[in-house]
Amino acid sequence: MNFEFLNKQATGFAFLIFFITAFAVRAGVFYYYIQHEQRYCQPDTPGYASPALALYKGIGMSMPNGQPVFWRTPGYPALLAPFFSCSTTDSWYLYAHEDAYKQALWVQILWCSLLPILGYILAWILTGSLLISYIVAAISIVHPGFVLASTFLLTDGPAQIFFVIFLICLLKNLSMVDRVKRPYRYLAGAALALSAYTWMRPMGQFVAVAALLIFCFFPVSFKEKCKQALFFIIIFALSISPWFIRNYNLTGKVFFCPLFGLYFNVFNAPKIRARVEQIPHELAWKKQCKEAEQEVMKEYQAYALTGNQKVIVNEMICMQPAIPWMLNYPHYFVYDWIVEVCKTTFDLYSYQFVSLYNNTFKWDPLVEYLGDKFADTLYRKDLPWYIRILAYLELVSEIMLWIGIFSGLGLLIGPDFRKKFLHLWIPCGLLMGAVLCQTGGFGYARLRLPVELLIIILGLVFWLSRKNGKPVRAVAK
Repeated sequence: MNFEFLNKQATGFAFLIFFITAFAVRAGVFYYYIQHEQRYCQPDTPGYASPALALYKGIGMSMPNGQPVFWRTPGYPALLAPFFSCSTTDSWYLYAHEDAYKQALWVQILWCSLLPILGYILAWILTGSLLISYIVAAISIVHPGFVLASTFLLTDGPAQIFFVIFLICLLKNLSMVDRVKRPYRYLAGAALALSAYTWMRPMGQFVAVAALLIFCFFPVSFKEKCKQALFFIIIFALSISPWFIRNYNLTGKVFFCPLFGLYFNVFNAPKIRARVEQIPHELAWKKQCKEAEQEVMKEYQAYALTGNQKVIVNEMICMQPAIPWMLNYPHYFVYDWIVEVCKTTFDLYSYQFVSLYNNTFKWDPLVEYLGDKFADTLYRKDLPWYIRILAYLELVSEIMLWIGIFSGLGLLIGPDFRKKFLHLWIPCGLLMGAVLCQTGGFGYARLRLPVELLIIILGLVFWLSRKNGKPVRAVAK
């Protein structure tokens, strides 16, 4: 795609510097720290590595016993699978394939080093400010969340690149200057990029629904809005349909990923049950897991009696014992969901160093509290002084960004109201909400990575996009 400003205001040399410095930072963190003691293996790593090994061995997206995998999508396992040819063992034991993982992660680091370039382009499209664009690129180089995500054997880092490409294409088409310039090229790029993201992280399907609302703000006729929205959603739906078809053929049910069923039963229902029955949270969790196992066994028995040859989706059945708790106590459910979304929104990426330094990085607790995570990161847990400084710098920068976002919202009233409101805050707010509001099962800082650049850009607009006391334009011309 052709972005005219690149020839005049951002040279290929600058982009090369962005890429080289980003790679140097990520490579240094990985080489000197993350690769040792397999710190790149996180709690969710086996969920991707196991089906990747199965794909390499030729038995499809499944577990070693041949049971099809549904709770993970195949994008990331398919990328990992070829690297098992570098492994020195044929074992099914996942942690024995260190050579394969390291080779895959070096390629992943290269891919993730494109983020500062994409961040620069996204910031320019939204603000038209060279200063903000360069600052966003610089932050993207050293941001602890971006750096760590690129070195972990998880989807967050590589999938984010596709998500930012989606943002660039969609918001580029939204800008006033492009209302008659090849909109369908940008829309096709947005749909395909979001599809690639969704093949790695299934929450992209819900982002697509939020994206449809953004078409309401496109500066075109109602008929053209409908045409563009339909074009976008058809390409997106067609590009992810193979996984729907595969799941339907195996199970007889229409779904893309059943992970919410597991989340509801493991994270949401136990919190409600612990309150109602006045029992420890761990006991409530054990009760929910036992009831889910019983429901799964009933389903297997029913299939055996009827001769049903379809595959049972355990994660969907797990939802059955959870739903009554959520329906009978919706106030608890909504409150807990909001708390976890807030944890995702305001948590520190630096907290990951706490688990890394305390050797607890391969599993998650049943429940975490934002206050405890802040305390552990800032003063309570034993951390090297330079990590502590990094944590405080991140905290200060996060506070400044959110002050900028809320203050910027307060400055929307004025002669430039419609332009700023429609072309900056509302579209970005919808996309941020679509990502963050899905994280009410268990909140992590890393779950907000897809929209972290939007948070940074919106926060900087208030502090830096001002000239003679008045905000400058909100979209690039």
